[in-house]
Amino acid sequence: MTRLDGRLCAVASMIRQGSILADIGSDHGYLACELVKNEICPRAYACDISEGPLARAGETIEKYGLSGRVEAFLSDGLCAFVNIPVDDIVIAGMGGELIARIIGASPWIYREDIRFILQPMSKAERLRRWLYANGFEIEHEAAAVSGRFAYPVMRVGYKGDSREISDLFAWTGKIWDNTDEASKQYLRRVHRHVLQIAVARGDAALMELERKIGEGLM
Repeated sequence: MTRLDGRLCAVASMIRQGSILADIGSDHGYLACELVKNEICPRAYACDISEGPLARAGETIEKYGLSGRVEAFLSDGLCAFVNIPVDDIVIAGMGGELIARIIGASPWIYREDIRFILQPMSKAERLRRWLYANGFEIEHEAAAVSGRFAYPVMRVGYKGDSREISDLFAWTGKIWDNTDEASKQYLRRVHRHVLQIAVARGDAALMELERKIGEGLM
């Protein structure tokens, strides 16, 4: 059945066995259906803020005979889940700043038993800074290739302690410690981006960071 690309396969691999899933911005609902069909999750919510994607998710649910186990759910971010129990929350395919705003708008979800699986398409460095400043911690992070690009995928838990992180960690996260080809591709992309910004700004600190990332790629 799988319709998941490398990016969503990496997201799926971080979902905990037996968890109730909420996929925020699920589009066609493929992730939620895949996880329930493969008995990773007993129940899942495929959520979107718009009726169009929600209708497409409903068609996918119906197609694979998962009505009653996967629900297409209208929700503006996490606001609909105040009184609905979930264990793992996916927010994927959005910019890092938007992901931070979605989580930040729902402080009632800051619980140590919940895990967020996040996949920012851009601004991952800002998302990592926000997470640690707001008491979250990245438990596991990997890179996944989709099309021509590699993207970060992270499983995050709430710990309660606000912390600052280094520039290197903000830009590379735990992918810095990985040696697989997808991680190298992601770090090369980060390296190029940091270099472009450093040159445009004449920023000495970013030039030093670019040098450090470059040395790590050798």
